[in-house]
Amino acid sequence: RLPRSKALVVRYGLKNEGCDVIAKRLEHKHFKIPIGISVAKTNCKETINTEKGTRDYCKTYNRFKNIGNYDTLNISCPNAFGGIPFTDAKRLEKLLKQIKKIKTKKPLFLKVSPDLSKKELDSIINVARKYKITGFICANLGNKRSSLNISREKVPSKGGISGKPMEELSNNMIAYIYKKTKREFVIMGCGGVFSAEDAYRKIRLGASLIQLITGMIYQGPQAISHINQGLVKSLKKDGFTHIKEAIGIDIK
Repeated sequence: RLPRSKALVVRYGLKNEGCDVIAKRLEHKHFKIPIGISVAKTNCKETINTEKGTRDYCKTYNRFKNIGNYDTLNISCPNAFGGIPFTDAKRLEKLLKQIKKIKTKKPLFLKVSPDLSKKELDSIINVARKYKITGFICANLGNKRSSLNISREKVPSKGGISGKPMEELSNNMIAYIYKKTKREFVIMGCGGVFSAEDAYRKIRLGASLIQLITGMIYQGPQAISHINQGLVKSLKKDGFTHIKEAIGIDIK
């Protein structure tokens, strides 16, 4: 934890029991809330290879095709072996070409890195458009220390950073994608959400949905209800009757 910065340094490495074990545990369960399935490539040397990495993603995606309400292809985990090769547009297109052969009615999102340049992001948007991706999660953990607003704290040299230092990068990415595509894609805002004001800012920049974890870790699970209650007040104050009316309102 970096408490003065309201941040975390995460280097967990995608530890889990694997898609078969997890799918077996979930496939006969029913949930009252929407469940998202996040698919990342296995954290190992072999999956750097485009073909093997693609097969790795597809295996998990196929295993969960009838589980959950939406899927995310995490192409941006900064802690996976070999970096984030599938943020390259050519590799991403090869991946999505195979993914789209797996038939499912669930919406599909791409979780993107906040460290991408606008040129890289433009290329990803073009590929997403071609393969009819539902939207983007903006954004994953940040890895470039020089671009983050971190207080004077000792920061480990390895690991992705979450929380408040990510807020501006996340907001800028949301605004950029929304301005470029308007409502063509659904945008989930993620990064630095600690309050209703933080969430509302992302919505006004173009996010339709909000994700958070670091804010809840620091403030407890009640942060969720505080944010929901605060959003209702903000909408009423601004004369909106539904949250969808506020989406992208600050983008001209």
